[in-house]
Amino acid sequence: MGIRVHWFALALSFPALHAHAHSAARVARAPLVARTGIARVAVRCAAKGGGTGTGGDEGARAAAGSRGGLRLLEWVPSQQLLVLTAKWVWRTLFRVMLSELAPQSDAGAYMRPTPQAGANAAPDGRWPASLPHPEPGRYHLYVGNACPWCHRAIIAGSLKGLFGSGLVGISVLLDDPQKASRGGWAFEHRTSSTAMPTEIASIWDLAIRHDPLFGAADLRGVYDGLSEGSYTGRCTAPLLVDLKDVRIVSSESAEIVRLLGALDAPSSGPRVNVAVIDLYPEALRTAIDAANEWIYTEVNNGVYQCGFATQQGAYEQAEQKLHAALERLDAMLASSKFVAGAQITQGDSLP
Repeated sequence: MGIRVHWFALALSFPALHAHAHSAARVARAPLVARTGIARVAVRCAAKGGGTGTGGDEGARAAAGSRGGLRLLEWVPSQQLLVLTAKWVWRTLFRVMLSELAPQSDAGAYMRPTPQAGANAAPDGRWPASLPHPEPGRYHLYVGNACPWCHRAIIAGSLKGLFGSGLVGISVLLDDPQKASRGGWAFEHRTSSTAMPTEIASIWDLAIRHDPLFGAADLRGVYDGLSEGSYTGRCTAPLLVDLKDVRIVSSESAEIVRLLGALDAPSSGPRVNVAVIDLYPEALRTAIDAANEWIYTEVNNGVYQCGFATQQGAYEQAEQKLHAALERLDAMLASSKFVAGAQITQGDSLP
């Protein structure tokens, strides 16, 4: 999505999860009211005129030579009115921004929007019969490095050795809300600017920095092109696209992980040298599904519910649930290297 929290996506993918989780947890414990505390202190200090570091005659001379900004206190009838108005404007703008980026309940709790486009990946881990058979150059993934939902797709594709194999292409987006016309994702280039490197050091060496389909300036341009200019929803990443049929395959990260997990890379190609594994082995599917369900609800989405809560009660409820889930994960990983058993699976890449 357009709003992004980095730590949990990668932390839950490695054995040292609990160390990362508690580090992030300390940040989450800060009261909700602290988020606007700095602004309030600044308003109070400005109104009182303190903190200049001058005094006596020196302070008087400095004041005489200064215009004092807009001199609002000279024509506003009440200093209290000025401060209250500033607070109201700040809070109103903050709530309007959050209502656009992070929908809220009446109680101030974050309500995650439902996925907008999906392919309904088969639960048996196989490529859906409703989708065209994978072929080189057909499917393309759009991701941003600043998004944990993109991280899970990147992890899954990397573990399967798909990127650089020619089977699945990948474009990396910039997190730039000023450059993007909607959302926050934009492309660094409009057309191809660099050739594929001969030596592959990481997944980023396999990615392109432009849109291969429409040459769009941002992700909104891709969504508009795929819908012939009629798209009105959120422009989110990750996004998996069928380049041949020019259509969206899925914009739901968990589903994209399952789709990528159903693919096997060709035996040759300039891909990163990794051991290709089964991310959804039949013997562990029950455990994987169970772990995915509660980790997504209580940890992945729990972080967002803490970060985007607009009322103290909603924040405290979300924070308590999140830390209870982190303690549950600590206990789980104390006795097992991976979430769902003795090998890395979707249960580790989905978070």
